[in-house]
Amino acid sequence: MIEAADDRKRKVRAFVRTIVAEILAAEANGLLESAAIADHLNAKRITTRKGRTWNAVTVEKFLSSPGAHRFRAELEAKEN
Repeated sequence: MIEAADDRKRKVRAFVRTIVAEILAAEANGLLESAAIADHLNAKRITTRKGRTWNAVTVEKFLSSPGAHRFRAELEAKEN
């Protein structure tokens, strides 16, 4: 059971890192609004963890999550 939980945590963290990196790249290209970022993710066929398409609300909820904050700070620190 513990191994399964650890595996799930690793997968979630990898997903969050991937999405944060993609959002940072989109922002670097001038896509600053949540709807534009959602369109960008959908155009690249990147789905939510549940396999759904992105919209402005799901982008905003994702960006407000503690994991997104943490990984965003890590990635931004590496860039500077």
